[in-house]
Amino acid sequence: MNIVELFGKAANCSLENALKTIKITKKKIESSIKKQDFIIKLKDYDVVVDYKPKINFLNLYLCQKKYSKKLLKSINPNTIEFKSFVVRLGGLKIGKNLLETRLGAYGFSSSELGKAMIKGFRKK
Repeated sequence: MNIVELFGKAANCSLENALKTIKITKKKIESSIKKQDFIIKLKDYDVVVDYKPKINFLNLYLCQKKYSKKLLKSINPNTIEFKSFVVRLGGLKIGKNLLETRLGAYGFSSSELGKAMIKGFRKK
């Protein structure tokens, strides 16, 4: 399954199922934030964690391995800007904070991601 299909499938799930779909856990996200290592490396792709503690946002970006460091350098933790088309998944409790969690896929057009979401919805 490629990143666009994975995004489409995960975007149509609850937060827990979306995390299972992209093969990460709440503990991996917490560990990534604590260690200040905001790239979760998986077999076929990376998940870049965009943690914005001042505004309680958590954006998870699926991206190809070759773009993850570039994406991480371009993220500003003090702004409300998105690096791709994103979908709100729900609230994730990490520590004392309830973070509004979103999923995006970096390096793909909004139309590709929108089509993938529609296909993912139809398969339910």
